[in-house]
Amino acid sequence: MAWRDELRPASFRGVAFFVESHDLTTGRRGVQHEFVQREKPFTEDTGRKGRQFSITGYTLGADYMAQRDLIIEACEKEGPGELIHPYLGRQVVNCFDLKARESSRDGGFVQFSFTFVEAGEQSFPD
Repeated sequence: MAWRDELRPASFRGVAFFVESHDLTTGRRGVQHEFVQREKPFTEDTGRKGRQFSITGYTLGADYMAQRDLIIEACEKEGPGELIHPYLGRQVVNCFDLKARESSRDGGFVQFSFTFVEAGEQSFPD
C-alpha cells in the first residue's frame, strides 16, 4: 500500500482542514549534573517529553471563511480535543497556538499554523 493511501483526513474537534506539512517534536527530559573535580557529567533521565505537533494547514473555496471561523472557535475552546493527524492518527491534544494568514492576492484561501501539545493525563506520584 502506498503512503498516500495511509493518510487520514485532518480535523480538530471535528472541524476538517487540509495539511500542507507537519513537524513533530519529542524526546526525553533530563537533568545534567556536573560535579566538582569530575571531568564527566551525569545525566538523569526524568521521563518522556510531551509531544508537540506543529501543523501548517489550510482551507479554501467559496465557504473558506465559515471553515476558518469554525477552526478558530475549536482552537479557542477550553480543554483538550481530538486531533485527527493525517500521518500519526488520533491524538488528544490542546491547541496552544493558532496563526491564520489571509491575503487579497490569495482570495478564497486561508493558511493556518497550529501548535498542538499532547494533553496527557493528570496523575500524581505515589
